[in-house]
Amino acid sequence: DFYTKYYSADQSTLAVVGPQPLDTLQAMTTASFSRIPNRNVGKPEDSWKGIVKPFNNGNSLIPSFGHVVKIVPVQDLRQATITWPILYKDDEDRDNALLTKQAQYVAHIIGHEGPESLLSYLKRKGWANSLSAAGESVSSKTKYTK
Repeated sequence: DFYTKYYSADQSTLAVVGPQPLDTLQAMTTASFSRIPNRNVGKPEDSWKGIVKPFNNGNSLIPSFGHVVKIVPVQDLRQATITWPILYKDDEDRDNALLTKQAQYVAHIIGHEGPESLLSYLKRKGWANSLSAAGESVSSKTKYTK
């Protein structure tokens, strides 16, 4: 299955950025990620040899122009998007949920920006500058909350 075939530490890359000292970041990272198994499955591109052309100038499916683009941020921004679906059993269940505005209620609680809010906690930790939350319909039987 996918997990045992591809989920391996040697296939992973992790970038960690934070205001904490390097030793603290390393300890946090080790505690969180050291249990990922290393199955030594090898590079995925090894299985593509002879099937997909390499990404070289003039010999590629995707052109490579050899340019390096450096981007300088104009503001300090930390952003994460968390989305989950709200599934309805049937149209009646959906109608009842829309009438009681469940997704808007959850979005209001998550998006509150006052004292003791999620945002105030994240700001104290240095993890966020702003926060937004919303309910979003994507089909007649599904609603997404962000």
